[in-house]
Amino acid sequence: PDAAKVLSREIAKHSADSVESPASKNKAKNSESFPDNSSRTGSFGKKYFAVLTSFDEEKTKLPASGTLNDFITWDKKTNTSSITAENDSDGKAAVLSYEIKNEKVFSTSQGILTLSLADITLGTGRHHQIRLQCAAHLCGLWGDTKYHPLFQNEFDFRTADAFFRAQGFSVHSKEVGLFSHALEFRHPKTGKWLSFQSSPDSSVFSIFS
Repeated sequence: PDAAKVLSREIAKHSADSVESPASKNKAKNSESFPDNSSRTGSFGKKYFAVLTSFDEEKTKLPASGTLNDFITWDKKTNTSSITAENDSDGKAAVLSYEIKNEKVFSTSQGILTLSLADITLGTGRHHQIRLQCAAHLCGLWGDTKYHPLFQNEFDFRTADAFFRAQGFSVHSKEVGLFSHALEFRHPKTGKWLSFQSSPDSSVFSIFS
């Protein structure tokens, strides 16, 4: 299970007000932000592993790390989000930082396939934020048919799955390569930092094991 599921089980052992104070509820409501947990200056931190996917005639090199800043709007009718201008009254700030942890390059019958394992720390929690920002600035996520053009139009899913199975990997190209691997927050009563972590061990993440 991912870190979110581990956390939900732990929270179930306590009353609701034992893990979230009224002040932290109000802060989350007003800012909708999730401060970087590496600095431990905020009340909550959430991190993800994402598999960024590029498919080119020549290998594409991503920056090793960085921060993405945008303004995002959410279309409730289509359940999709999009990047908008800063002066858009419906836009909300979206910030994340990332670090490329690993990279695998494969020569396939369709061309050069590059998979990059990114460790992502959310600065804000917006609808489809990671999927949208990665597709806009880096590479879309593996299996993401909402925001990655590669998986909307060009990619032969069955050929890709067969390619990886032949190499001993259990990969399903219709599963989005996104996994919540760490949650960390300060207990409102004790002040102690609580940390919950989990590791992905299936689908496309198995390539990086």
